[in-house]
Amino acid sequence: MPPSRSLIRSTVEAYLERHPDERSGLDALLTALDRPAASL
Repeated sequence: MPPSRSLIRSTVEAYLERHPDERSGLDALLTALDRPAASL
């Protein structure tokens, strides 16, 4: 089972707490996580 969006987001946010200068490199990922999931 793949990781959920909320798990990915919380992992990225925890990483950014330790490495705030990396935010610009992860902004696209965070934006993608905020988009609604595509329906099948």
